[in-house]
Amino acid sequence: MAEKKRHHYLPETYLAGFTDDGTREGRFYVYSRRSNSVVAQTPINTGVIGHWYRVRLEDGSTNSYLEDWLSKLETRAAPTIAKLRRGGEPLSATERFSVAQFLAFLWTRGPDFHNQMEDMDQVMLEHGERFAALNPQPPPHIEPEPLVKRPSITLDELRREAPNGRVRLPREKVIPTMLFLSEGITKFIFAADWMLYRAPEGTSFITTDCPVIAVPE
Repeated sequence: MAEKKRHHYLPETYLAGFTDDGTREGRFYVYSRRSNSVVAQTPINTGVIGHWYRVRLEDGSTNSYLEDWLSKLETRAAPTIAKLRRGGEPLSATERFSVAQFLAFLWTRGPDFHNQMEDMDQVMLEHGERFAALNPQPPPHIEPEPLVKRPSITLDELRREAPNGRVRLPREKVIPTMLFLSEGITKFIFAADWMLYRAPEGTSFITTDCPVIAVPE
């Protein structure tokens, strides 16, 4: 089977809810902040990046299995999302989990989350450089005991990710964080109280390239 090249970070099943006829073949208007322009297009050409979920394996080969896994996640959640749209029907625990997982990945799977990870590493790099300039490095044979037993990144590793002074992370570095955080976010959403709001029939909806955000109560 040929490897999929077009990877949607905004699922077509999600975008279909914003089209004029509620289908993947329907049309909606897309505003580009970069070009400050508005165009009419379909979900198939929206929120898509080539090889966005492709990962390099230990043997040097590449695999887009994550794109297939996310497609299955979307398929599981679609009937429950339709059920929520109809309203008046309670959700089972399995249905609730499928929507929680869908929302968690909607939060972390796009370029906005990738950019946030780069911004965080950029701050770490800049603070690390200032600290290194003000403090002598310990001898090579001295390694302080870490307070928390978990993977970390060194200043030299951060420097390698920023050859021009700006951190740019390959997808292989961000995808594991995406998977780890999405698991925790899924549990949080599953346990939270849900409230649904519906706009009147015939009104318009607006979404963004990062449609999930946490806000205080």
